[in-house]
Amino acid sequence: MKNQFYFRLLILLILLSVIITGCSISGQKFISLPTATPVTPTPTPRICKTSIVPPDQNAITLHPKFIVVLYDLSSTEGTYTLEYGDSLKTTDMFTFFENTFPDLLKSGDEITFYSLGYKYDDYNLARQWKFTSRIKNPPNMQPSPTSISTYIPLATPVDTGETLKDIQNQNNFKATATVYAAEATQVAFDHGCAMQEWEGIYSATQEIFLSTQEAEATAISTQIRGIAQGTPRVQATPFDYENVYEGLSHASTAMKGKCSEYERCILVIFDDMHDWRNASEKNEMPEYMKIRLDNVEVITVMPQCLDIYQPDCAKNITLWQSELTEVGVSRIEFINGDRLKTKLVDLIGAK
Repeated sequence: MKNQFYFRLLILLILLSVIITGCSISGQKFISLPTATPVTPTPTPRICKTSIVPPDQNAITLHPKFIVVLYDLSSTEGTYTLEYGDSLKTTDMFTFFENTFPDLLKSGDEITFYSLGYKYDDYNLARQWKFTSRIKNPPNMQPSPTSISTYIPLATPVDTGETLKDIQNQNNFKATATVYAAEATQVAFDHGCAMQEWEGIYSATQEIFLSTQEAEATAISTQIRGIAQGTPRVQATPFDYENVYEGLSHASTAMKGKCSEYERCILVIFDDMHDWRNASEKNEMPEYMKIRLDNVEVITVMPQCLDIYQPDCAKNITLWQSELTEVGVSRIEFINGDRLKTKLVDLIGAK
């Protein structure tokens, strides 16, 4: 029995010795594992993807129009004026042309001027000047990227006084705001890429096209100044005045082979629209001239009608509305010299 006691005591001492040795009996420290340092992941760099492809539809669409101008210089003799700007009026028709038509013409357009006062068969003499746009087919390019919508900040949740519900609302708000911000960042990045790509491919083309348009406007102004010294009116009775039908026949000849090439055909007449043949009761358009103005828009400027519907003008307007409609005109407008440039811009369009 005593031997068992000593044997157990010995085992106990051995175990105690092992435990003490494993601890810091001699002043040594416990061994500890190294502390893990958190690593911030490197964000994946954004890379612009090629988004512009060869355009299947051109961004620049021309709407070409063919304009014929018939004019009678005597229609503004005296005090009858044509207004081409704020407090800017003139009795000189060419001054009006020079300050108006360059603003009405666009790339793809064509304009021809004919002087009234010439005989039916004097077509080449009546034609004073013409201008044809050098641009028939616009440059092939995509539209510039549209501006991006501004992201409106999300509204911060309002505390309801219910703790659990408020916590849930805040959590939902944070989650939504994170996604929202990521979308806004991506949209802005994609737009920046698209702009960078467009500028690299098409901006130079656009600049050249715009400068070409400006050069054409300058050329029109220069050439219009030149016709101020045009051929004088023929003085051969009865063709020295009031011969609107001859002018219409010249316009008809010009437009017959041209209107199919353009989106719009427009005839602008500067005259009081008195024709010596209309003094008779017949008031018929001369058949031998074969005048046809199918689908042509007619704008008649009557400078001597201070009130466009004063009795003598109204009678003349009624007559011409009937006759022009019979030869196929699609639209007829009668105006005077008041705010004339503004009216023409409204009716024809500005560049």
